[in-house]
Amino acid sequence: MRIVVLAAALTLLVGCGSGGGSSARYSVPLGGFASLRAAAASVSGDCAETAGAGLPQLITPSGLNSGIALWQGPVVYAAAQYVTDRAGANVAAGAFSSRGLRMSLPRDALPIALWPCRKPVLFYFGNRGYLWMKPLAAKHGQRLGRILTRAAFDSHGRLAQIEGTTIQYLGGPAITPRGLPSTGWRIERLALSPRQQSVFLAEVEKPGCTGASEDTGRLYLISPRGNRQLATYDSCANPPLAAWSEDGAKIFWTTYGSGPVVTRLHVSDSAGRDVRILASIKRSVGYVRWSPDGRTIAYTSQGDLAQVADVDSATGAVRALTHIQWKPTAPPRQPPRAAVVGWSPNSRIVLIVHARPNGRRTTIDAVAARGGRPHALIQLKPA
Repeated sequence: MRIVVLAAALTLLVGCGSGGGSSARYSVPLGGFASLRAAAASVSGDCAETAGAGLPQLITPSGLNSGIALWQGPVVYAAAQYVTDRAGANVAAGAFSSRGLRMSLPRDALPIALWPCRKPVLFYFGNRGYLWMKPLAAKHGQRLGRILTRAAFDSHGRLAQIEGTTIQYLGGPAITPRGLPSTGWRIERLALSPRQQSVFLAEVEKPGCTGASEDTGRLYLISPRGNRQLATYDSCANPPLAAWSEDGAKIFWTTYGSGPVVTRLHVSDSAGRDVRILASIKRSVGYVRWSPDGRTIAYTSQGDLAQVADVDSATGAVRALTHIQWKPTAPPRQPPRAAVVGWSPNSRIVLIVHARPNGRRTTIDAVAARGGRPHALIQLKPA
C-alpha cells in the first residue's frame, strides 16, 4: 500500500472556482450509485460509512500500489497483483483472506478498495478502464461503468474525476482551482480529504519527460480558502508520496535531495501550515500508510533488502520494524519486495505484501508495530 505537485507565473492563490453541471464524459461510472459505499451496500448491506486506511491515497487507473488489505474483526482480507513466474513476466490478480478465501481476478485487474461490509466488497479497475464491484462471497462481479479520465475516491467512497486541472465530483459541481498553471499542465494524482469534500492534495505535472528536471511537478493543497504549494519535484524521476491521516487532521509527504538518495519526510496540519521535517533518510521511501490512531506513519524502502520502518508523526523518531533480507543462491540476483498495505484497527500491527525474489512465494505478512519478524497471514502464491 503504498499509496502513494507544480507552477509558473502563478497568480494569487484565491481558492476554487466552481462551474455547474456534470461533465459529459461522466458515463455513470458507478452504475447510478452515488458512491462506492452506496454501491457496496446494494449487494452486501451493513456497510461502514468509511473505508479508512484501507483506501489508497493517490490513485489513477494506470498505476496503484502493490495491494490493499482490510482487517475486519478476526479476519484479514487482501487483494493484490503478484508475479507468477521467476522471470517476472507474468502477473496474476486475486482476493484472499486469512481464513482460506481464494478468488481469482482478471489478470489486468487493479484492486483499489475493499469496502468494510458484513461481507466485504472489492472494487477494481479492469480492462479498458472499467470499474468493477465484486462481493468477496459472490461468484460473479458487476461492471459499474467506465472511468475515462484520471480519478480518485475519498474514504467515504465519493468519486472525483480529473480533466486537465478541473476536478469533477460525481453528481456535484466542477471545481477549477485558481492559480494553478493550466497550459501544458494537468493534475496527475489526487488525494481527497477524509474530512472536507472540497479539499485535495493534487500532484500537478507537465506530461512527458523532456530531460529538464526542474519545475516539472508540484504538490498543492487545494481548498476553498486558497491553495498552498507544499513541494516541487522532478516528475520524471521522483514524484512525492502524499497521504492524509485517517481523520484528515494531518498531511504527510516526501521530497528528495540532490545527489545520493536522501528522502525528507514532512508533516503538516490539514491546512498545510505548521510544516515540519520529521526526518531525512538515506534511502528511497514508498508505500506510505498512516496508522488509524494518527500517531505513526509506516513505509517501506527498497534496495538490496526491503525494510519496513515507521516514523513518529509527533517526534520524527524513525524506527526499523523489520528487515527482509535474501541471500541469492543463483542468478539473476533480485532483492525481495515489500509494500505496506494496511494496519490493524488498534494500530498495533502493520500489514505488508512480501514478494520473494525471482517469482517465488508471495504473502501478506503481519509485522508488530513494536518491531520483529514478519509473520505470514495469507499466501498469495505458493512456493
